[in-house]
Amino acid sequence: MTLNSELELAKVALRVLPDNGSEEFEKLYKTGNHDLFDSGTAELAQQCVVLNYDLNHPRPLDLPPSLDQHNTLITHYLTKSTASDPWGFLNEKIIALKISDRPDARVGRLLLFSRDFISALFERLFPLEKITMAEQNTILQCLSGLTLKEAATLDGVSYETKKSQLKSVFQKTDIKRQQVLSSFLIAHLTLAVASDYARKSSPQGTDEQFFSYVDQYMGEHVRGSVIQDRSKTRIRLIEIGDPSGTPMVCIHHLGIINFSPDEIKEITRQRIRLICPLRQGAMGSRDQRISFEEHIEHAIAGIDLAVSLIPERQVTVVSLLSGCLYALQYLRRYPEKIQRLILISASCRAAKAKYSLSGFKRTIHNLASKNQTLFNATVAYLVSRVEKPEQLRKVWKESLKECEVDYRLIDTLFDDPKQVQAMQYRFKHSLISIVRDLQIQAESNWQPLTAAPENLPVHFIHGSIDKTIPIKNVQDIVDWRKENHLHVIEGAGNWMFGDFMRAVFSEVRLISDSSSQTLSPR
Repeated sequence: MTLNSELELAKVALRVLPDNGSEEFEKLYKTGNHDLFDSGTAELAQQCVVLNYDLNHPRPLDLPPSLDQHNTLITHYLTKSTASDPWGFLNEKIIALKISDRPDARVGRLLLFSRDFISALFERLFPLEKITMAEQNTILQCLSGLTLKEAATLDGVSYETKKSQLKSVFQKTDIKRQQVLSSFLIAHLTLAVASDYARKSSPQGTDEQFFSYVDQYMGEHVRGSVIQDRSKTRIRLIEIGDPSGTPMVCIHHLGIINFSPDEIKEITRQRIRLICPLRQGAMGSRDQRISFEEHIEHAIAGIDLAVSLIPERQVTVVSLLSGCLYALQYLRRYPEKIQRLILISASCRAAKAKYSLSGFKRTIHNLASKNQTLFNATVAYLVSRVEKPEQLRKVWKESLKECEVDYRLIDTLFDDPKQVQAMQYRFKHSLISIVRDLQIQAESNWQPLTAAPENLPVHFIHGSIDKTIPIKNVQDIVDWRKENHLHVIEGAGNWMFGDFMRAVFSEVRLISDSSSQTLSPR
């Protein structure tokens, strides 16, 4: 990731935040005898603040006279720092991150946060490693543009000590370059700040259901955020897995990602980090109703925002079931941003009647295509059954009755009260997204794949006995181009969760670790 893309990422993530100026700044961070970001005050230690600045004015910051000391300190930092070192220490307590529109800009935004804030971030990102305060200090000094010799002189220690501390940080984080670590920290710092603000300022409670779901049902190794993109569209994001693992954009199906805590542990064990942008209406029953075309645009914007959070020029995109169709829409728009495409249980429609979808799928798709009113009523009725789990189990098993293994997995799901509650919550608050997903399945178009770049590998992971989407449907599409590969999970049907999660994400890990030139189709 280049420096400009680092700053662009920070600007996008922080666009949702208002700047704290004047009286509000003083009220939040100057209470009694407590100084700005006083680490002795737990409530203030985790705070951060965003300031607008304009170096063209005699007084670049709009801070009250009572904060003149900090005004002078921050102004000095802004005038001496360069675009090549956006990080900086203001003093032993305060760290700054400069966010400018251009490398030479004199107008921009500044994020200030405490040492305790960055310590908490390191602890959350690397829970199995203890990164000492001295090591944190060294890496922040390096990110601020200091050489190791300058940092050693500043702290009154030897050059070898600083060199050893930097090496220890790289070993513990498994990141070997300062620029990569800077990108990594900026991404997670801005996500943490934006998420915290979104929880407190969600307009009309539109994100309350989302955060409640993440907190109640997704367990460890999951982080929820809401970020506003350049067009001021609010995007809900779920990060799953190892924060320092291999990053991939994950496109979910129907209402929302439905990995169980055990499945999330497996993703984490594989050292994978999934960034999952949610679509309009997913965990948002209060979301504004938009057209089908606007829904697609919102989905593409969400995927592109997730892509921007990964510090590589091209990214791996993993999609599940109906999410594969949104991946194709993104591929059509931004083929140059995708390194590889992994499609799990892809919703491929049959080209020939003998390879048809299940009867239940055909009925739903026909309604979506021919009778919108009846389709909406049918989906609303089915979702309403979620209040009566046994009735929903019956409907779901009826839709998967052609495959015995799917039938069994549905029973396993419904025999787990916690998972049933999570499913009820997802369905209840994601009707808009569910309706749109079923519509895009009915209008599925796989032609964007034929126009994909010749060197773009596309990997299909599919169950060998899937009766809902027969594997022959997938094979027909795999045969379109030599860069397509089919990976078969033996004994799996359409529902490749639960018992098959380890096999599926082991395959994802293998695909990610292998070059497309050496991987042969299966």
